[in-house]
Amino acid sequence: MYEKDYYIKLKEAYSEVNLNKISAEIIAFYKSGEYSKIKRIAKVVSEYVPINEEKVSKCFSRLIMIYHPDKGNQYRKEIDEIFKSGRLEKLQQYSHILEVQDMDVSVMVEEIAEDIDYSPEYKWDNDEPGFNYFYDSDDEQFDHEPENYFDTEPDNSFLAAIKRKYYGTKEINVPPQYLEDLEEVEMAEYEIEQLDGIDLCKYVKVLDLSGNNISDIYNLKDLGYIEELDLSYNQIGIIDILVKLKNLRILDLSNNYVDDLSPLFDLNSLEYVNVIGNAVPQEHLSYLKNNGIIVVH
Repeated sequence: MYEKDYYIKLKEAYSEVNLNKISAEIIAFYKSGEYSKIKRIAKVVSEYVPINEEKVSKCFSRLIMIYHPDKGNQYRKEIDEIFKSGRLEKLQQYSHILEVQDMDVSVMVEEIAEDIDYSPEYKWDNDEPGFNYFYDSDDEQFDHEPENYFDTEPDNSFLAAIKRKYYGTKEINVPPQYLEDLEEVEMAEYEIEQLDGIDLCKYVKVLDLSGNNISDIYNLKDLGYIEELDLSYNQIGIIDILVKLKNLRILDLSNNYVDDLSPLFDLNSLEYVNVIGNAVPQEHLSYLKNNGIIVVH
C-alpha cells in the first residue's frame, strides 16, 4: 500500500501546476539575484541527478530544464511505466521534487552563506587547478613555431584574454593546436570586447563568454561544434550568426540588447534559451516554445 501511495504522490508532484509553481519560483530567485536560494535547491537535486555546476547561471538553466512544465507528461509516463513494471526502487530517482516542493528556502540561506561568493556572479579564479594547462615553466617554449605567429592583438581581445588566463601574460606565442584541443572554454568576466582569435577554438563544445563587453559575435561563425553557449551580460544586439551553430543545445542571452530571435528558428538541436533582460517580441517567444524549446524570459 505504501508503494502505491508513494507512486501517487510522485505523479501529483509532477503535475503541470506543481512544475509551474517550482519553475516560477526558481525564475523569480534568478531575476531578483537571490542566487543562494538557487544554489540550495541545486544542492538538494544534485543528490539525485547531475548538477555539478558551480556557476549560478548553469545551475539555473539545469534546474529549469528539470522542472519545466513541458516535461510533466514525460515524467508522469515514466513513473507509470516504472510502477507497472514493479521496479519500484527506480522511483527514487524522481523523488528530488518532493524535497524541493517542501523546502522553505528563505530560512536556509544562512546555512550555506559561507559557501556563496557574493562578488559579481561571473568571476574567474586563476588559482584553481588547470591554470597552467598549456605551459610548464621548465619546458622550452614552442621553438617550433614562428616567433611572429600572432601579431600583437588588442588587450581587449579574446586571444589576449586567454593568454592572460593560462600564462599570466599576453606577450607569448601560442601554437593554434593548443586551442584546438579545448572542448570547454570559460572566459567569464575577462573584459573581452573583441572575439579575435576565438576561431582557433575550433572544436569547443562548451563556451562561456558571460560578463564581458562583447557586442559583435560574428567570429563565432566557424565554431560548429558548440553545444552550450553563454553570452549573458554583454552588449549584444544582433545574433544572426548563431544560425550557423547547428549543434547548439543550450543558449544564455540574458541581459543583452537582443530584439530578434528569428536566427534561432532553424536550430533543430536547440533545447533551452534564456532571454531574461532582452526586449524580444512575444511572437518569437511563442514560436520557440511551440517548437518544444524551453524559453526563460
